[in-house]
Amino acid sequence: MLPNGSRFNCSNCHVSSGGGGARNPFGADVLDIVGGSSSIKFWSPELAALDSDGDGFTNGQELGDPDGDGTPIPGASVSNPGSATSKPNQFPIAAFLLPINAKTVVQPALVNIEASATDSDGTIVRVELLLGNNVVATVTSAPFVFKLDTAALTPGTLDIGVRSIDNRNAASPIARLALTLLQEVRIQSAGVVDGRTFELAWAAPVGTRFVVEASANLTTWTQVGTVTASAEGAKFTEVQPPDASPRFYRVGLPE
Repeated sequence: MLPNGSRFNCSNCHVSSGGGGARNPFGADVLDIVGGSSSIKFWSPELAALDSDGDGFTNGQELGDPDGDGTPIPGASVSNPGSATSKPNQFPIAAFLLPINAKTVVQPALVNIEASATDSDGTIVRVELLLGNNVVATVTSAPFVFKLDTAALTPGTLDIGVRSIDNRNAASPIARLALTLLQEVRIQSAGVVDGRTFELAWAAPVGTRFVVEASANLTTWTQVGTVTASAEGAKFTEVQPPDASPRFYRVGLPE
């Protein structure tokens, strides 16, 4: 009648593993409900919410059914609700350490991703990097740093995840991050359009923000503007002074 009751069998309620005789604290709470009958269905949200053995975990947490609805969580850690020395394994935690080197990158790019991972009642044995639901890299010791090579990936929004695995093979919830991957910026047109106005145009997804830099010598670069792409693409214009020296331009993403 207990969710995951076969894990400890009679020891869930009795001091003796063979059943009968003295009851442990959880068994005493069950006895209050069933009144000596062995046929009454007693598992409930109310019993699940109690911490019979006083170990800091509810009966539902210990039996893998926190809400007491009778349907245990698949893969949940199970412990004995009647023994204060038996406690469920706590899931580890994983998170991104931000910022990664960019949330929007242009191919080809090598994206540095670092994660943190902790486990309150054990140790971390590995941290996994996922693209969608597929594990693409694993690190077994801190610092948990990954280098994601985007050269072979399809441009678009990437669903990147990290999760940690502890020494009892419990996995953390997956922390997710959306990474926008753009194709290499390709200039469509560049030149002076009315005798003094320089115009630079390129294709880009709507809403992508760019910085435009200029240089007279290809060594020292100065930011001369920002552009946010519209449905027509991205376009930068700059009025040149009458005596303007030759200038070189380049387009990139903000740092």
